[in-house]
Amino acid sequence: MQKCQPEQEKPGQSREQLAELETLRQDVAQLRQVNQDLQLVLATTIEHGDTIEAELQETNQKLEWEITERRRTEIALQLILETLRQDKSDLELVLDTITKHGDTVEDLLYKQSVEATRQSEELFRAIAESSPVAMLIAQIPDGAIRYANSTAAGLLGVDVNRLLDRHLRDFYHDPREELQLLNFLLAGGYIRNYELRIQKSNGTLCWAIASFQTILLRGERIWLCTFYDITERKRMEEALRQSEAKLRQQAQQLEKMVQQKIE
Repeated sequence: MQKCQPEQEKPGQSREQLAELETLRQDVAQLRQVNQDLQLVLATTIEHGDTIEAELQETNQKLEWEITERRRTEIALQLILETLRQDKSDLELVLDTITKHGDTVEDLLYKQSVEATRQSEELFRAIAESSPVAMLIAQIPDGAIRYANSTAAGLLGVDVNRLLDRHLRDFYHDPREELQLLNFLLAGGYIRNYELRIQKSNGTLCWAIASFQTILLRGERIWLCTFYDITERKRMEEALRQSEAKLRQQAQQLEKMVQQKIE
């Protein structure tokens, strides 16, 4: 762009008029420059219009998604707040009821607790009595028997009612096993599949797989003990070992006789 040359003073024009004219020319030049800049910006916008529009759409979609999520969050918070208010109201009602009718509510809760305990005990007894596994409940740490099912009475050869006067140690064939089992229980709280020799009330010995578990009953820690008679299995294992030993002995004798005939 050509620079405007200072206007030469003409006859009849004052210096003030010439200065004003020069200012107008400079303003026109600046306007032309601004117009060129705007045309350049417009051309750039037209050239990259699709990209800008896509970015604007993407931005708009993100804003819409954020607005939707915010509304969902607000609704969820309102629901939670309403639930908390309702829970608070319910708790206040329960507290007020308990305050006004404390003795009645306490008596009702006690009766419900007693009934639930009774039903649980009845269910346990029904399961225990129908089980083919001997079951005992013994107190800690002396092993005094507090409960026995009919299978346990049959295994030990003692009437169920008389078992309640006995201790676990009364039926261990080896007295040393009492201390060993007690140490295991105190250390781990349970014993699984322990092979134990039991001495029945008539002095007969039998083998049993024993398991002990420490449980909480009516606020008291006790042992739940189960025994499964494996005497017959032990007899078969012993018979098998004896048969194998006899066969080995016969094989050795036969081999010796063959060796003698060869010589």
